[in-house]
Amino acid sequence: MKYTFTLFLSLFIIGHVFSQDQVIVRLKQASKADLNYFEKAQDEVTAFREGQYLDLLISKTRLETLKSEAWDFTITQTAEQNKENLSVSKDINGYHTYDEAVAVLQQIAADYPDICTLTDIADSHGKEYYNSGISGYEDYQHDIWMLKISDNVNESEDEPAVYYMGAHHAREPISTEVVLGLIEHLTSGYGVNDEITTMIDNAEIFGFFGAWCGCHARSFSSSTLCNRYLLS
Repeated sequence: MKYTFTLFLSLFIIGHVFSQDQVIVRLKQASKADLNYFEKAQDEVTAFREGQYLDLLISKTRLETLKSEAWDFTITQTAEQNKENLSVSKDINGYHTYDEAVAVLQQIAADYPDICTLTDIADSHGKEYYNSGISGYEDYQHDIWMLKISDNVNESEDEPAVYYMGAHHAREPISTEVVLGLIEHLTSGYGVNDEITTMIDNAEIFGFFGAWCGCHARSFSSSTLCNRYLLS
């Protein structure tokens, strides 16, 4: 069975690097009209629950402007606080970095060659930008890796296909762990667990841990608050 991967990665901002004056602010008892207002103003909404709260990632200058317009925001996190919790020398405990996640897939492909193949399916936007001569992307030359799991893994069979994708947006390290956990569970259970064996024998399963590789990596290496549209 032929398959095509199309990654709809849009609305990213080029050439804008967040500075130390960034803050995450919260508006309580936010309405849908409030959400529409800030989306129309192109502010980055990081969280929203109607009637309860709305969070924005903005500069301190923008915050002062909103306060002058009588918006009652409170600061919930600053870039300085984020830097204290996350620095170049400190990992996010329990979560795989990009390189660690790739190493996990490589090891699984080596351990289960009869049912697994690992393929570099695309370049991240960071790598594309770097290759096109855009500066600032030296540390974001990532490949997007896909692991295929199937009993006849080197064939394209006429079987149902299942896709597991992590880190579809930035700041989603948990989704990467879910995909890696599923892959490890399926491969280690083949030939041991009847349900898993039947699934792999009768389907083509594809897993890739991160679509937005750049922002996933930036979450581990940067003290800035990374916009989900900045890097992919």
